[in-house]
Amino acid sequence: MKIYNRIYHLWFYILPFLLSSCIVVGINRQFKTPPRPFTYPSFSRADSLRGALSSYRSCYDVKHYDLSVKFYPDRKTISGKVTFQAKAVRDFNTLQIDLYPNMRIDSIVYKGKILSYRREYGAVFVNFPEIIKAESSFRFTVYYAGKPQRARRPPWEGGVVWKKDKLGQPWIGVACEVAGSSLWWPSKDHLSDEPDSMTMHYSVPAPLYCVANGVMTDSVYRDGYITYTWKVSYPINTYNVTFYIGNYTNFALPYQSDSSRFQMSFFVLPYNLDKAKIHFPQTTGIISNFEKFYGSYPWPNDGFKLVESPYEGMEHQTAIAYGNKYKNLSYLGADYIILHETAHEWWGNSVSVADYADIWIHEGFATYSEALYVEATQGYEAYIRYLMVYAMFIKNKRPVVGPRDVNYWDYKDADVYTKGALILHTLRNVIHNDSLFKNIISTFYLRHRYGWANSQDFIDWVNQKTGKDFTPFFKQYLFNRSCPQLEWEYYYDMYQGKAYLYYRFQKINEDFTIPVRIKIDDKKYVIYPTIKWQKAEIPVTKKLQINSDFSYIAEKRTKHFEK
Repeated sequence: MKIYNRIYHLWFYILPFLLSSCIVVGINRQFKTPPRPFTYPSFSRADSLRGALSSYRSCYDVKHYDLSVKFYPDRKTISGKVTFQAKAVRDFNTLQIDLYPNMRIDSIVYKGKILSYRREYGAVFVNFPEIIKAESSFRFTVYYAGKPQRARRPPWEGGVVWKKDKLGQPWIGVACEVAGSSLWWPSKDHLSDEPDSMTMHYSVPAPLYCVANGVMTDSVYRDGYITYTWKVSYPINTYNVTFYIGNYTNFALPYQSDSSRFQMSFFVLPYNLDKAKIHFPQTTGIISNFEKFYGSYPWPNDGFKLVESPYEGMEHQTAIAYGNKYKNLSYLGADYIILHETAHEWWGNSVSVADYADIWIHEGFATYSEALYVEATQGYEAYIRYLMVYAMFIKNKRPVVGPRDVNYWDYKDADVYTKGALILHTLRNVIHNDSLFKNIISTFYLRHRYGWANSQDFIDWVNQKTGKDFTPFFKQYLFNRSCPQLEWEYYYDMYQGKAYLYYRFQKINEDFTIPVRIKIDDKKYVIYPTIKWQKAEIPVTKKLQINSDFSYIAEKRTKHFEK
C-alpha cells in the first residue's frame, strides 16, 4: 500500500537549503519523540478471531482457491462460490474460514453433502461429518452472496469501489489490505496462509472487461455477461487477489534482462491511452533497478500489469492498481505510484509477513527501495535528501513493531514506511560496508521469497551475516518508540587553545550504541556515544557537522561543559 505523501512533496524542494546549513555549528536536526505514547485500542474477541492463528486455522493449509464471482453493478451486489483445495496439517473435524457478517452464506458443500456451521463475527466454523486425517488432501465449496462493504477511502479504508468513468461506464475495483479478502469472498483470511496458486472466474456485464492477477486463460459470453478466467501460478496473499472492471483498452511491452523475460501489460481507459503510452514505459527502468537490488522479478510466468483504477494505488500482485493521473515527480524522476507499488512485488508480495505487527517489512523495505532507486538514478546526495524528507515526518508515537494476533495496523501510522526506511539507512551506516549491507538485503529477500519473514528473522540474518550482535540496535529502533537523542556541545577553551566535543545518548535502551560520524573541516571522525557523557579533544573549527551520514538520531545542543 502506498504512503499518503502529498504533504511531503514541498519539502523535497526546501530540504537542500536546510541540509546545507547543517554544517554550521548549532544547526541541528530535531526528530522529536512526543512525551505521550499512542494508546492502542482495546482489542476484542472479533479481533482475535480475525488475527490469531487458532487451532481451527492452523489445522489446515490452503493449496488452491477456485473463485467464481458474478457482479451486479446496478445493485452493487455480488454472488459466487469458492472451492477450497487444502491439506490437513493435523487430525480435525472443525475448521475456521472467514466471511464478513454482512455477507450471506447459502451453503457449504463437502463430498456432495451440505455441512453445518456456526458464525461468530467474521469467523465461520465449519463442521465436517468425519475426521479429516493429517496429511490428507480435501476440498469443499462455499456458496455465498451479498452487498460487500464499500471502500470509504481506498486503498487505506478497504472495500469494493463502485464508480463510473468520465463516459459514464461502470468502473469497479477492490482494495482490502488489513480489511481482508473476507469482506468480499470466503477465505482463510490470515496472512500466514497463501495458496500455492489460484483460479478466478469473474462474470461482468458485457461489453465490460475484467482484469485480474496472473494470466487470462479464457473469456466466455453468455446471457449478457462475459466470464473472464484468470490464473495465478505462484503463492499470493489473499488481500492481493483483485479485480478491475471497466471499459478497458490495453497495450503491451516486452521486458527482458539477464535474468528475466516476460510481458508488461497496461490496461487503461480509452481516453487515457495516448498518455499511458508515453508514461508507462518508465516501468522498464524501475523493474530493471529493482532486479539489480534484489534479484529477478518474482512472477515472470504471470507477467506484470499496471491497471488504471478508481483509486490511487495498490500493490495487487502482477496487477498493480494505478490512479496517479499520469504524473511524475520532478525530484523523484519517476511516478511515485509506479515506483512504490512495483517495489512491493519484491517486498510484500514475494516476501510477506504473517502478522501485521511486522508490516514494516512490506512498507519500510518498499519505501527504502524508492530511496535506492533515487541513489541509482541521481546519486547519493539525492538519496540522502529523499530520506531526510521522510525522516522529518516520523511521529515516534508507537514502536514500529505492533501488537500481534489481532490483525492490527492503523494506516494513519506512517512510521512503518518512513521510520522503517530510515532504520535500513541507519543500519547501512552502522555496518559501513555497502557491499555487505546490500548482500544482506538481497540474500534476505532470496531466503524468504514466495514465503514469510518476521522482524526476528531479519535480526537473526543481520547478526549471522555480519558476525555481530545487532539485537540492541533493533531493540531500540523496532521495539522502542523513542528516537535516540544525541546531546552534544562544542567547547573551545581559549586559554589552552583547544577544542572539545562533549556527547552522550539519551532516550535509549541502556545497551544501545551506534557509531556516529562527524565531519570537521571536511575530515571525517567517528564517536561512539553511550548513555554516559564522554569528552573528546577535536580540532579547532568553525565547521562541524554532527551525524554526517544522516543516521536516524535526533540532535540536541547542550551546555554540559558549564556544569
